Amino acid sequence: MSLDELRKHGSLLDEEQWSGENHRSNIRIGWFAAAVVVGLAGCAAIALGDGGWLTWIGIVAFLAGLFTFIAVNILAIEARDR
Repeated sequence: MSLDELRKHGSLLDEEQWSGENHRSNIRIGWFAAAVVVGLAGCAAIALGDGGWLTWIGIVAFLAGLFTFIAVNILAIEARDR
């Protein structure tokens, strides 16, 4: 979307309220990377498991990675808003 479209929908602050500072992410890189690696390993295990026990381990690993990914991102948003 363009800036004009965002202004039209009321999704932007007024330009007087813009701080101009560079906002960096507060995400915890170590936890983020671990979540991605565990999730991808889970996907590989699901594909290679062929319905056996490795598939179930892959499902658990994928879900653990997914929930960790979500938690890390929510915590980063809450840390930014403090």
